[in-house]
Amino acid sequence: MARLIPARRGSSLAGYRRRRASANPSAMIDLHLTLKSAHIVSGMAAVLLGPLPLLSRKGSWTHRMSGRLFVLAGAVALSCAALAVLLYPHPVPLMAATLLTAYQFIGGLRALPRFGARLGLFDAGLALSAAGLGALLVPIMSRGSASWPPAVGWTMLGWLTMVVTYDLSRHLWAATWRHGWRPLDHGLKLTGAYFGMASAGAGNGLHALQPWSQLAPSVLGTLVMALLAVNYVRRRRLVRSAAVPLPVPPHDPDTALG
Repeated sequence: MARLIPARRGSSLAGYRRRRASANPSAMIDLHLTLKSAHIVSGMAAVLLGPLPLLSRKGSWTHRMSGRLFVLAGAVALSCAALAVLLYPHPVPLMAATLLTAYQFIGGLRALPRFGARLGLFDAGLALSAAGLGALLVPIMSRGSASWPPAVGWTMLGWLTMVVTYDLSRHLWAATWRHGWRPLDHGLKLTGAYFGMASAGAGNGLHALQPWSQLAPSVLGTLVMALLAVNYVRRRRLVRSAAVPLPVPPHDPDTALG
C-alpha cells in the first residue's frame, strides 16, 4: 500500500508532487497515462463528431443526437485536460488554451433552452472566475515551449477577455439576448470550443507541421464563426421583414373607377 507523504509547510507544490512520485512512481505514471489516453481518445471523438451538429439543420434529430455525443466526448476531453494541467507541469500557453476552450464549451451549453436560457449569478460567477484564472496566468505566460509559445497564450487570453466582457455585458440587455441572440451565442461558443480542440489536437499531434498545424484550425474556426454570425443576422432580418405587413395604399375613388 502506497505511503502518503504530507506536504510540509513552505514546500512547493512541485516538490510535493516529486515526493509523491518517488514514493509510488507507478501510481503517478498510471494516472498520467490514464488521463492522457482518455484525453486523446475523447478528443479525437469530439473532433470527428463536431462537424455533424455544425453542418446539420438546427433542431433536427441529427443535430440533437450528434450534438449530445459531441458534448459527451468534449466534456471528457476537457475534464482530463483540466486535471492534467492541475496535476502535472504544462506550458502556460496550453493552460490558457484549455481555459478558453472550457469556458466557451460551458458557455455554449448554458445558452441552451434546457438550462432556462436565463442569465443569473452562475453565469456572472463563471465569467468572473474565468477572468480571474486568466489573470493568474499573465505573470507566468513566458513559461512556454516550442509547441506552445507565449504569443499563442497571449492570443488565447485576448480572446478570453473579449468573450468574458461580452458575457458580462449580456446582463444589461438580458431580455434582448434571450429572445433574439441566444441561439447565436450557443452556436458561436460551441463552434469556438470545437475549433479550439481541433487546434490543440493538430498542434500536439502534428509537430512537424507546426506552427501551421496549430494556426490553421484557429484561422478556419474564426472564419466559420464570422460566416455563422453574418448568416444568422441576415436570416433574422429576412424573418423580421417578412413578419411586417406591407403598407396598404389609401383608397382613391378616381383610381378605382378607372
